[in-house]
Amino acid sequence: MIVFNWILLIAVLQSGEGYPGRPLPLTKGTHVELDQFPSAFYAPAICDAEGNIYMRVAGAVSYRRAPVWKYSSHGRKLAAFQLPDAKDQAFHLGGYFPAADSFDEVTYDGTDTWVFHFKSDGSLEDKIRLSAPESLIPEDLFVFPRGNLLVRGYIQSGKRENEEFSAIFSSDGKLIKEFKHKDSDGKPLKKSEEPSQPDASFAGGPDGNAYVTRGNHVTVISPYGETIRSFDLLVPGQDFHAAKLEISGSILSMEYLRFDKKGIPEVRFRTYDLRGNLQYEYVPDETLRGGPLCFSENEGYLFYDGNGSQTYFVRAAIH
Repeated sequence: MIVFNWILLIAVLQSGEGYPGRPLPLTKGTHVELDQFPSAFYAPAICDAEGNIYMRVAGAVSYRRAPVWKYSSHGRKLAAFQLPDAKDQAFHLGGYFPAADSFDEVTYDGTDTWVFHFKSDGSLEDKIRLSAPESLIPEDLFVFPRGNLLVRGYIQSGKRENEEFSAIFSSDGKLIKEFKHKDSDGKPLKKSEEPSQPDASFAGGPDGNAYVTRGNHVTVISPYGETIRSFDLLVPGQDFHAAKLEISGSILSMEYLRFDKKGIPEVRFRTYDLRGNLQYEYVPDETLRGGPLCFSENEGYLFYDGNGSQTYFVRAAIH
C-alpha cells in the first residue's frame, strides 16, 4: 500500500508550558476493515460529521482526475466522486468538503475557479463558477450548512511570493466578503515564513460557523464573514506545529506534530471546548504506528494501520 503524503504544517506561536496533568495514552481499539481498499491513496484521508471516511485514490488515472471514494464508518464503500475530464494542463485540484448527504470540490481550470456539487451517491449535480479574482488557485474549501462557501487559496502574481486570498462566497458563486487573518487585538496575522506551511485550517462547529486557524490562533466566523470571536490554543510546546483542526459535537481537537533530528514525527492531540479551554492531551502509544485520519467525539481517533500485506483502520477511544 502506498500513501502519498501532503500533510502540511502550520507554525505555532504559543508555548504549552503549564499544562495541568499528564498526557493520556491512546491505544489500539476497534478494527475497521474497508471492503475495497485502494492500492494507493493521497493522504490525509478525512471524515465527515457522521463518521464516513473519504480517500482520494491514486494510480488508476492522473492526479487531476483522481476520484474520491467514500466509505461508511464500518468500512463499506458507498460512493465514488469523479470530476469531469480535465483537458486544460493548468487544471488544479483545490480540496474537497464532504457532508453526509453531499460532496463539494473546488478546482481551477486555468481561467476560472469552480465548485462541483455532487449528490451523496456520487452523481454530479451542479457546478458553479466563483466570482473570484483572476488566477485564484484554490487550496481549501468549507461549506456552511446553508450553502455559503469559504475558499482559501492564493493569487498568482508573477512575483516571488503569491498573494494569499480567503473569502466567503454565496451558494451561487457571488463574492460576499474577503477574510483577513487577525489576532485578538485586530492586528494582521502574518503567515508562516516556511513556504510549505498553509495559512489556514477549517472546521465547522455545531453553531453553524466556521473555525479558522492560523498557527494556534482560532477565529470563528459566520456564513457572511463576520468575526464572532477569536482565541489562542495552548499547545504542547514550542517545537510542536499545529497540523489539523477538527470539531465533533462540542469538542475541538487539534493534531500537533514535531520532528526529531532524523525527521521522525511525534504526534500529540489536544482537545478543547469551543472557546479554546484545554481539556485533555493524548499521545498515541507504540501500538498505533499508522497515520491519524480523523476525530469523533463518540468514537475517538481513527488511524490507518497495516501488517505489510493488508491495510486497515483502527479506532483509539478517548477518555
